[in-house]
Amino acid sequence: MSAEVIRLDAWRASHQRVACSGGEALADSLTTPQRGEAPEGESSEGMYQRALTLLAHSAKSSHDLFLALQARGYARNDCRTVVARVVAEGLCDDTAYALRLVEKQRARAPLSRRGMEQVLRSHGIEGSIVAQLLDSEELADDRELAVEAARKYVRQHGEVAPETLKRRLFALLARRGFDASTSSAVVSDLIPR
Repeated sequence: MSAEVIRLDAWRASHQRVACSGGEALADSLTTPQRGEAPEGESSEGMYQRALTLLAHSAKSSHDLFLALQARGYARNDCRTVVARVVAEGLCDDTAYALRLVEKQRARAPLSRRGMEQVLRSHGIEGSIVAQLLDSEELADDRELAVEAARKYVRQHGEVAPETLKRRLFALLARRGFDASTSSAVVSDLIPR
């Protein structure tokens, strides 16, 4: 077992003890410094360990990791340095993160290419990675994505009147970023008059 895993296990155990003892407010005050105030005595190695802990908890883009570290009170330059180290070591890969995000979003609630681009950019994914993912075969055709989203909705809500279903489907596709012509064509194909 590596030293990093042991430190991570010790950190989790200490947080569980505090939470179990009914000291949630105490746990928050011990673990979350106020904005602008760096954790006491925290070295760059401690900050690196915090970054590893954040990544162990959930996958993040380099931008999301930077924001999470900054929210914990670390200086911007220190955050940049640690994020660059984590990326250089291959522990944070924006391309892999973006690909997982696209797959997860497509399985949960398919978005148009424009909608997916907005989601990826909100996570700080670089434009070249976004363009590469959007040009892939899976996201090449907005119509196919709209049909996928509409079929999923019809499976779940198909018991309503056809006119109501058409209205709701059109609204759903608009919220997901599909243009009016694509939405109209998909709705009329799926729900005949």
